[in-house]
Amino acid sequence: MTLVHRYYSDPPVSAVELTRAFASHELSPPRLTIKPLVPGVSLEQLRKDWSGRARSSVIELVAYYAFEFILLAAGLYALYRTAAAYRRRLLSVSQEPLAGPIALQIAVFAFAVACLGSFSGPVFFGLLAPVVLVVWGYELAVYGLARYRSRSGK
Repeated sequence: MTLVHRYYSDPPVSAVELTRAFASHELSPPRLTIKPLVPGVSLEQLRKDWSGRARSSVIELVAYYAFEFILLAAGLYALYRTAAAYRRRLLSVSQEPLAGPIALQIAVFAFAVACLGSFSGPVFFGLLAPVVLVVWGYELAVYGLARYRSRSGK
């Protein structure tokens, strides 16, 4: 039987950090206890229990990734809607403020950057950080073009 233990943090760089890591069991692998079967236990019942636990863990994994993809799709939709609102407000006759769409984009960007450094957070949402930067480049170009056209009278 092989038990793989992965350490998902920065390695300790000093003796004090190494001592703290060993004391808090960060570096110790999980333990596996093997017990003898209790007399009268049905192997078929154990097999059903194990397969039931495996099935529930697969369902949990599918639900986790479904949540990740839904969150990513919602973030992409929010970016699309805010970029469209920004362009519409910039090019329209009415002088609606541009701060609303930009503020929402800043919030999406901040949450995406926070998700990049987290192993327990929604990892896929972190993929939106570079997308927000591309959207900001687009909005800056549209803003510059609109300012140029308004000054040149075209």
